[in-house]
Amino acid sequence: MASKESMYHQPLGRVLRACKLQMAGENVAYGYASGSDAVQAWMHSPGHRANILKPRYRLVAVAAARSASGQWYAAQVFGQRSGASRTSDSTPRR
Repeated sequence: MASKESMYHQPLGRVLRACKLQMAGENVAYGYASGSDAVQAWMHSPGHRANILKPRYRLVAVAAARSASGQWYAAQVFGQRSGASRTSDSTPRR
């Protein structure tokens, strides 16, 4: 995203296949002054917050990069491996 100076979601089918995942989700952001600011914005957005807190997502990858113009871009990709045990989305995490 930073190299193209454009925020977008990647096609997750490629991630599912390459990482042998049965489900995946993604949060992307740009323009925040810090990682904490981006996470705070995600936590105030119902869809992004759901990705972060979803108990079935057991894996996460996080990346940030600065564009040539100095703008920060960030992404989180969440996943669950194929064959992983399933838990109810209402099961509390500890």
